[in-house]
Amino acid sequence: MTGWAPPRCVHGHIILGCPHDDCPTQGAYLDQQEAAMADWDARQQMAARRAVRSALGLPTEEDSP
Repeated sequence: MTGWAPPRCVHGHIILGCPHDDCPTQGAYLDQQEAAMADWDARQQMAARRAVRSALGLPTEEDSP
């Protein structure tokens, strides 16, 4: 046994398995995950823009006026 236990909310349920819609622990976890996904999405979009601008021979957004 590794001693690892799944994270639990204030109600004692496993995170994302809590039946309470207003669970603060579950809400905080979801907010954290949504923020991480938004950050990842923004980085991916910026990388795609850079790749397309580079492939088209356009200046980078940092070089644009």
